[in-house]
Amino acid sequence: YEPIRLTLQIVNNAGEDLVLRGPEANAALSFEIEQLDGELLPCKREQIFSEGLRIPSRQPVVRMINLLDYYDMRKEDPYSIRARLDWRGKAYLSPKVLLDVFPGVEIGRFSAGRPSGGEVRVCTLRVATRDHADHLFVRIDDEEQGMCFGVYDVGRIVRLFTPVIQMDAAGQFHVLHQSGPWRYTHSIFTSEGVPVSSRFYTAELNDVSLAETEDGTVSVKGGGAYDGGPAIPPPDRNPEKPQGPVSMPVDE
Repeated sequence: YEPIRLTLQIVNNAGEDLVLRGPEANAALSFEIEQLDGELLPCKREQIFSEGLRIPSRQPVVRMINLLDYYDMRKEDPYSIRARLDWRGKAYLSPKVLLDVFPGVEIGRFSAGRPSGGEVRVCTLRVATRDHADHLFVRIDDEEQGMCFGVYDVGRIVRLFTPVIQMDAAGQFHVLHQSGPWRYTHSIFTSEGVPVSSRFYTAELNDVSLAETEDGTVSVKGGGAYDGGPAIPPPDRNPEKPQGPVSMPVDE
């Protein structure tokens, strides 16, 4: 599932440091996540910041977390979310924000066995509206095991070109889609759902496609380097799979 990243700012006007974990802990942070039926989701972990967090007096602290690491929000439903900080017997609540979880519209599907192990991987392409524009999402699953390895936003899609999916000899998925009037994006992912690269191309021929060479590699056919944007790594919004809960300081 696509990560549900939330940027949280805590402003400490308490007159003392707020400590969220450890022997000196004097405050607790949680989230009230309510489903459409009014049910609150339980937290899957005992602490939000397992590594601990100290908020100095009179200073703001900003953290980014992935709510999916702490709450099971995989159900397709609207959610209301607000942060809660408990300190000295009082609860301090943030304003509510609303979030809809939905699957998007599937427009492409490709199934293939992994060369190394034979397990079947399924790569699906889905379209959803984000920031008033259609975006293409790549999802990689082992449907037999009911396991989703990752969902990634590969950018805007122009629906004049039908996206193409192909697997190379190394078991990597290649996705080619039109991302601008004259631009195509070639994205590569491992069969474990890890982004490998993303590169822009422009059409040199009328027919732009993916082609496999004799050695099993896959490349863009009929396209040349796009001079309006250099080769880029996977977008920051789609980092490689984190090994644990996401907690990235952005105030230091």
